[in-house]
Amino acid sequence: MNLQTMTNQTKNKLNTQLGEAAGLAKECSAAIIAEGTYPADYPSAKTNTNLTIGGNCNGGTTAPAPATSVTYTTIAATANPGRSADQARWQAADSAR
Repeated sequence: MNLQTMTNQTKNKLNTQLGEAAGLAKECSAAIIAEGTYPADYPSAKTNTNLTIGGNCNGGTTAPAPATSVTYTTIAATANPGRSADQARWQAADSAR
């Protein structure tokens, strides 16, 4: 996805989700490296920013490590349908590289 063709609102949403996912992943990886205490269950599978979380960073309680991978899924980035002809050419040139 070429960021030039995305709306600012979509970029902002995606950047917010990426930052949130990075923070949660760092928290989880630090707990795994330190071998506990693990974070409590996430309150829901979707956060306020609509980041989708698959799994929890614990083994059912905060004592054991997670048994499976935790995944963080952002919104799908879609192109701005009102992009200019120049932006379409730039995207085509980027894709050809």
